Amino acid sequence: MGIQSLGYRTDLKVRQLAGLEITEHESHIIVRSKHNPGFWWGNFVLIPSKQSSIDLENCIGLFRDAFPDTNYIAIGIDSTEASGNLTLNLNREDLHVGVYSVLAANALIEPTSVDGNTIMLPPESDHDWSSATELQVAVSQEEGLYSVDHDSFLLRSTAEARSLCDKRQGVYFGAFVDGQLC
Repeated sequence: MGIQSLGYRTDLKVRQLAGLEITEHESHIIVRSKHNPGFWWGNFVLIPSKQSSIDLENCIGLFRDAFPDTNYIAIGIDSTEASGNLTLNLNREDLHVGVYSVLAANALIEPTSVDGNTIMLPPESDHDWSSATELQVAVSQEEGLYSVDHDSFLLRSTAEARSLCDKRQGVYFGAFVDGQLC
């Protein structure tokens, strides 16, 4: 199944490198993270947008069949247009539609610094990675998303990101000021 969106093509490749199970069906793709069941966008259904309208209730059924024990719904619509010709009949108050932009670079530039402080660097030490998790926990608490389940999700996600970096299959960057991730 040809994925149109650069964002989803990239995400699926990263998910595959991280060891997630990706199963293609005739009408959809199921992405499953057995090691991180709380990862919404690691456990989702991706629907191609070849048609001009999407049957949301059918998509929810596909998700529920694939993930019967979840307390959330995560459905991605593969599209390259923010609004375009796609019609999504959303007559449910319990769902939120998010439209995300993906940026691509033609070239990479060296990290910048201000007054000798490096701004962007990949996390390297145990302390850097631990700081990344602590920062995500703090943001989650501020946004009212924090729970013990969310804490487990963040720890597993950070471990997955670090593993990809250690295997040189990806790179993550952090903003550091005076050696502290911020």
